[in-house]
Amino acid sequence: KAITAVKLTEVPASEPRKYEDRGWTLLEEILIDSKGGDWNRWTFGDLDPESTQWADSVVFFMQARSLRLRPPLTPQRFVQELESRRQRARLKDYPLFSNEKDNEEVPKLYEDIYSQLIHSSKLAYENADWSDEEVVLLVEVIARCDRLE
Repeated sequence: KAITAVKLTEVPASEPRKYEDRGWTLLEEILIDSKGGDWNRWTFGDLDPESTQWADSVVFFMQARSLRLRPPLTPQRFVQELESRRQRARLKDYPLFSNEKDNEEVPKLYEDIYSQLIHSSKLAYENADWSDEEVVLLVEVIARCDRLE
């Protein structure tokens, strides 16, 4: 909860594989969005470091505050989402992972993270602004939590 997380979602214009075309970024998104706290998640997308658009730091960070969170997923749903990304990447003729070993490692790593998540005593997602389908995903995870207070 006390750890600040930053998502850098913009890639150079010359890079054809965008943030959502990659496998590691799904893990990153869910890990960051599942963590506790409210004002400790920042997403920087279309960011121009030379811009004078933000006259003060408060406005700058208000623009970068994550307003839309991804719900945590069960490991099975995570693999399904990876497969969906893999199919989209394949249509663009991109690999989901640069390193072939990551196809096995990332789901295992997510399963380790998930096992810690379901042993949490508190999950807080204020202002997550989720659809009914996303709430269903959260409920699937909550059903496996064994220490929620």
